[in-house]
Amino acid sequence: MDIEPGIYLDMQDEEYFAQRALGSTDTKDLYIDAESWWWESHPDSPLKKKDSEDDIKKKADARRFGHAVHACVLEGSQVYEGRFGVMPDRADHNDVLDKMTDLQGWLKERGEKAGGTKQDLIDRVLEIDPRAPIWDAIVERAIAGRQVVYKYEDLRLRLMRRIIENDAELMEQLSPGLSEVAVFWRDPITGKMHRAKFDRISAKMPWDVKTFTRRRARRPRTGALYRAGDEQYHIQIAHYWEAWDLLPELPVIGGTDEQRAILDDIRAAIAAGESERRFGWLFCPVNGAPTPLALRLKRDGIITQEGENRLKEAKENYRSWARVYGDDSPWIETAGVQDIDDEHEGYGFTRPA
Repeated sequence: MDIEPGIYLDMQDEEYFAQRALGSTDTKDLYIDAESWWWESHPDSPLKKKDSEDDIKKKADARRFGHAVHACVLEGSQVYEGRFGVMPDRADHNDVLDKMTDLQGWLKERGEKAGGTKQDLIDRVLEIDPRAPIWDAIVERAIAGRQVVYKYEDLRLRLMRRIIENDAELMEQLSPGLSEVAVFWRDPITGKMHRAKFDRISAKMPWDVKTFTRRRARRPRTGALYRAGDEQYHIQIAHYWEAWDLLPELPVIGGTDEQRAILDDIRAAIAAGESERRFGWLFCPVNGAPTPLALRLKRDGIITQEGENRLKEAKENYRSWARVYGDDSPWIETAGVQDIDDEHEGYGFTRPA
């Protein structure tokens, strides 16, 4: 069953991405190369890449750290600690019982049986000494059913949060607010369901978190700007503004009473025209100095206008291709022959005068 238009609170990523709806990445790809979008992103494409086990692990690790950034940086230490546990560092624990040979040796020294599975050995050791330094038990106590972050990641995240908390202007923009707010709506141009998932919204403005690598060849803020331009983030912003404008009128699904109350305040501010007409990016570095970079973009500015123009072109691209081939049939078209001549000298064929 197709998802209904609405605002979904606490929707997990797996459910969000499982919906057949166009997101901001789709619209960016439809603007650049609509034909390839079908072949690379459409669920019915026979050429859609199947991830290897290594790809799956890398993506899962990136999502894990991304969720940790969102929880700590956007929602604070209390929320972060409720969702994530820090993996103990093996170097900080001497003489732990880790391998099966460690457990077997410990039991043999005490005249106990040393056969069975690793779990059998652990249970036998703990029955004799509940305080025995078993590595698996140390990890289990530290994680306690939560998602995992590592010691160096935890330190970076807490430093970033502390820097943000010391910025009164930024804290005012982020609080009180809601994180991970999923929005689904039917677009009149494409006729398709569209989706957007806000990283953070408040009555002031929406914010999107991006992780980035500091590079020595560029100053950090310049590098963040190049990243935004290279990735066509202004198309994403135009896509998200459409979702933002619909927040006051769409039905709300899920969430706690507290979340709904915060959302009601945000919807009222949007409906009354009281929210700032700006979109924010919070670039969080994965290396170097842990200083987040906050960038804001005016809705009425030239960059946002260009993003809206490109978003409209992306939708028209989808509509024109779907009109010919439909949505569930391959998009492919003979390119024909293109003559090139003097007017193409600017493509690098000739040297500048």
